[in-house]
Amino acid sequence: MLRAGTRVRVSRQALERGAPRHPAQRPAGFRELSRAVDGISDSVLSDRLSDLAAAGLITRTVDEGPPLAVSYALTDRGKALLPALAQITLWAQEHLVENPT
Repeated sequence: MLRAGTRVRVSRQALERGAPRHPAQRPAGFRELSRAVDGISDSVLSDRLSDLAAAGLITRTVDEGPPLAVSYALTDRGKALLPALAQITLWAQEHLVENPT
């Protein structure tokens, strides 16, 4: 359950670009997610993934290997957010467009 005061960090730039082009129906490794989300450093992505896992929106699974592999997947709670995020993205693309002068 999300606790009161849980912050959701979404940049204007991310909203304008839209959702990452990563299919949410399957687990993905860190590198795959990094390639799917432009304009974010690996350290920031790592922090956001930790935040999402702590909020119960994604799972982090470690396969000891060899080789060691880590994958991330949406939980049912995370999947339930997809329709709302799609609508927010549409709104942002319409209303947060920079006005040329």
